[in-house]
Amino acid sequence: MTEGATRKLVTAVVTIAERRRLRVSWALEPATDRPVARHDVSIGIDGQYLALPHDGPDPGFEYPHRVLAQSVPVELALRVVTHHADGGPSTTGEGRFTVPPLHHLPATTAWEVGEPRVVVDDATRRDAGLTWWVDGCIGFARLDGTVHGFADNGPHVAHWTVAPDRFLAEVVDPAVVIAGAGGAYAAGGPVLVDPATGALLLVYHGEEHPHGDPADFWSYVGLAVSRDRGATFTDLGRIVTPEMPLDRHRASSLVEVGGAPLVIVGGDVHLYYRDARPSGRWLNMCVARVGLAELFAAAAVDRVAPWVKYHEGRWTEAGLGGAGTDLFPDSPVPRWFDVIHLVDHDRFVMVHSDGLSRSWTTVVRTSTDGLTWSAPERLLPATTDAELLYLTLSSPDLGARREVRGDRVDLYRTRCPGTGAHRWDDASIERLSLRYLGADDPAAGGRSGGRQG
Repeated sequence: MTEGATRKLVTAVVTIAERRRLRVSWALEPATDRPVARHDVSIGIDGQYLALPHDGPDPGFEYPHRVLAQSVPVELALRVVTHHADGGPSTTGEGRFTVPPLHHLPATTAWEVGEPRVVVDDATRRDAGLTWWVDGCIGFARLDGTVHGFADNGPHVAHWTVAPDRFLAEVVDPAVVIAGAGGAYAAGGPVLVDPATGALLLVYHGEEHPHGDPADFWSYVGLAVSRDRGATFTDLGRIVTPEMPLDRHRASSLVEVGGAPLVIVGGDVHLYYRDARPSGRWLNMCVARVGLAELFAAAAVDRVAPWVKYHEGRWTEAGLGGAGTDLFPDSPVPRWFDVIHLVDHDRFVMVHSDGLSRSWTTVVRTSTDGLTWSAPERLLPATTDAELLYLTLSSPDLGARREVRGDRVDLYRTRCPGTGAHRWDDASIERLSLRYLGADDPAAGGRSGGRQG
């Protein structure tokens, strides 16, 4: 069938409160009385369209909760191709609609937030060869008295040094390739330094693009090691993969694990990630762990220690393909996230970005055990002028153990006036100073935001 003329599309969005889902309905103008065979429906975000399953002639669908469960209003595009039962030309309608928030979060009273300061502008980033930077989480390490930064520059690792007066002091290498990693993308990210050997361990975000589309990927978490102060990295292997296997990833389109930030909890390393069931259901936040001593001992002989996922109250599931438990089962979708340990306050802090397109806010939670988290609160007001997706937490001294002494935390974020495919047309790095004002009641980490089983 050939596609006919484009018709004006009128859309309506209805929140089905009792199910916390959205229903989108539409009508074409002028109306037609030709019998409808089916509709092909797709949702557009900044010019990129996601096809949605839709059978039959009913002009409406429920928007997948796994995709849109945000706390800010988001404007999207709707494209409907109507195929008629008489076999004649199809008609296409396009329009825009606003998705209201499914979650209404209070503003936090536990944090004081400073004004954002640009630490790397777009021109400086481009001149340094950092084309897609920062495309994830930043890792910092103090090596021989100098602070080194590591972060995704597209599919490779950018390595630079930080001076007291300049965040981007010297670019050591804008595109380090993780030797042996394979796949279409392998870059990070969070780092740990082995105090016994000086080896630098990098947790990286890896991707497979089985259908050749970079926007339709299956991702995992890998571990790499450097024994030359970050000049080169060698892959040690995958440590956490989704429950959904690679050959089933079409059930959920892209499978995003995130940047896999980590924090030390007692003698263990906790790594936070997003998971996906074989059915296509997404889990907002999961955690896997490994013993810190075991992690370093295995890396010393070029191996990876086995990680285990937290599942239904126990650490029983394999990091590679095992099942996880959603720590944030009724929550805004964490688009990107990071975590750090406030040592003097005996709590862990997680932030995550929430939104789509140019509508964004930042959410904060705390925990005393890394498993049960406080209810989500808005750390920053919503904005509608840029994408604020990638976040990193750090101590002011840029320490490598993901720890903070005192009550100040620095938040780094990537600001992009363009989004999606145009994200890197203009991108800058900002730093915001956060100061923790909350009470140190150990029970404060047990509010209704999470669960242990």
